[in-house]
Amino acid sequence: MKMSTNSKGAFGSRMGRYFLLDDAPYHVSKLGHSNIAVTHLRCDKPRIGVTDLIPAEDSYIISVQMRKPSMHSLWLNDKFVQSQQFQRDSLCFVHLDGDARVDLHTAFHIVQFHVPHAGLTDIASDFGVRRVEHLRCPPLGAIDPILSQLAECLLPSFESEEDMCAPFVDHVLLAMQAHVARKYGEMKIPVRTGKERLAPWQIRRAKELISARISTSLSLSELAAECGISVSHFARAFKATVGVAPHQWLVQRRMEIAKLLLSSTQMATADIALECGFSHRVAFSNAFRRIVGTSPGEWRRMCGSRHLTVDKANSQISDFMK
Repeated sequence: MKMSTNSKGAFGSRMGRYFLLDDAPYHVSKLGHSNIAVTHLRCDKPRIGVTDLIPAEDSYIISVQMRKPSMHSLWLNDKFVQSQQFQRDSLCFVHLDGDARVDLHTAFHIVQFHVPHAGLTDIASDFGVRRVEHLRCPPLGAIDPILSQLAECLLPSFESEEDMCAPFVDHVLLAMQAHVARKYGEMKIPVRTGKERLAPWQIRRAKELISARISTSLSLSELAAECGISVSHFARAFKATVGVAPHQWLVQRRMEIAKLLLSSTQMATADIALECGFSHRVAFSNAFRRIVGTSPGEWRRMCGSRHLTVDKANSQISDFMK
C-alpha cells in the first residue's frame, strides 16, 4: 500500500507508535480544509500492555474491530473510563478531547478513522446546512453496520491483496464523514434532485487528468481543484454526469489499457501492472480477475498476441484515452 504524508494528528505511523507497532498502513484524504485519515492497526500478540500517551486534540477516533474479539481498557485524562470486550464489528468511538491511554489486554485488528472536528464543519458547509457542534459518541462496543461495511471494504488494500486506489479511499472517507455527521451529529443532508452535473469543460478536464495520471496516484481533491468545486460536490456531480464514480472510471480505463497491452504486446504481466498503476503483479491480477472475470494470462491466451511494438501499443492507448 502506498503511504500518504502523515501530517499532525493521531493516525498513521504516529498512531502506530502509540500502539507500539512497527508498521501501521494508512491513507490521508484532504476533504475541504481538513485531512480525514484511516489507519490499519493489527497485532497478533496475546498481551501488548498500555499504549503510549495519545495527546488530546479536537478530533474523533472511530475504531472498528475487524476480526476476533479483543479486550481493551480506556483512560481519558488519567481517569479510568471502561474496560470493554470488543466483538467483531464493534466500535470504540471517542472524542479525543483529553489525553488518552489504552490497555491492550489481547491481540487486536482495527480499522481506525480519524475525523477532525473541522472536517465536520467543512461537510456541513458543502451541504449548505448548519454546522455540526459535536458528535454524540455511542457506547463502547456498539455496532454500526455502515461503518463496519466501510471499514471492511478497505481491508483488501491494507492487507496487500489489492493496491490502494486513492480516489476509492477518498470516496469511502467521504461516505464515512457524511454518515457520522448525519447519524451522530444530527446533520440534515438535503435530498438531491440529481441536477448536480459537471459542465462539459469540467468533465473533459477531469478525464484528461485521470488519463494523464493513469499509472500514478491521483486524489479526489486534485480533481475537484481542477474543476473549481468542493470534493464532495465533484464526487456527486461526476457520478451524475458519467454514470460511475471517479475511481470506477479510473479502474475501467486501467483495465482497457491492460487488455490492449495483453492482447497486442509481449510485455511481461509485471510491467503491464506498473504501466496501469499497480504496484505489483498480484494486485493487478486480483483486480483484473475481479473486473474482467479471468486472469491476465488467460485473457492473453484467449486473445492471441498480435505482438505490436510498445510504441505502437502506446499510440493505440493514446487514441483510446482521447
